Amino acid sequence: MYLPVAEGLLQICGVMQGGEYVVNKEATEKHVARIQEINAYKGDEEYKPIQSLSMTDTTRVFNTNGIKGELSVLMEGGQFIVNRAATIKHYEELEQINNSVTHELRGT
Repeated sequence: MYLPVAEGLLQICGVMQGGEYVVNKEATEKHVARIQEINAYKGDEEYKPIQSLSMTDTTRVFNTNGIKGELSVLMEGGQFIVNRAATIKHYEELEQINNSVTHELRGT
C-alpha cells in the first residue's frame, strides 16, 4: 500500500492480502472501537472463500482473486484495513458500517 505524503511523493505504508476489507476514513473515525473489535477476530472456524460473499458496487473488499504477481494500492489515509478472517465473519456488519457513513456524506 502506498500513501501520498507530499506532491509527487508516495510512501509505503503497509502490506495487504486479498480478502481484506477497506473501511473508509469517515466510518473509521465514527466506529473505530467496533471496527477494532471486529478486526481482533483472527479466525477459529473453517476457512470460507471470499467468493462466497455477496459483493456489490459499494463493497470495499480488496479482491485479488485470479491475479498473479504484485499489486499496488494507493490509499487516501485514515482508512482501516480489516483482516481477511474478520472480513469474512463480519462482512455484513462491515458493509453496514461503511455504507451508512457513505449515505450520510451523500445526504441519502
